[in-house]
Amino acid sequence: GGRTPRIFKIMIKRVVVINMEEINRFLNGRGSISSNILTGIMVLNILIHNKPSKEHIKVGRVFYTNQGSRSLSGGVEAWQGYFQSIRPTPRKLMINVDLHATAFYESDSLVQLVVKILNKRSVDDLRRIHDRDRTKLEKCLKNLKIFVTHRGE
Repeated sequence: GGRTPRIFKIMIKRVVVINMEEINRFLNGRGSISSNILTGIMVLNILIHNKPSKEHIKVGRVFYTNQGSRSLSGGVEAWQGYFQSIRPTPRKLMINVDLHATAFYESDSLVQLVVKILNKRSVDDLRRIHDRDRTKLEKCLKNLKIFVTHRGE
């Protein structure tokens, strides 16, 4: 019952050669900014984002992790995150790291999450919900990613 795998053809082509020595001269005050330097910094930024993009959730330019997350209320928890970028400074390149935090819905069954969002005591309380609760649920669940799992998986 599985899908037939799709086949993609890709072609990798060298577009530019980046002269890292030119970046070094610029950092040491012996050169001016050029497209080669900007491209080199852009490539370094891509490299430092590679591993985090595989291991963390990315929202905008910020990478978030649930390690150390703190439960808030209403089925929401606070996750820590960071943005990092390469910055040229006199004589060296530095990595600038900005810390962030944002709220994510807790990973849970949809029914349990609804109980938390509506601040109910149990699943039984969901049998009779008011229109304002339906409106709140619609707003909260509108852009939420929901994954279907079956028992035994």
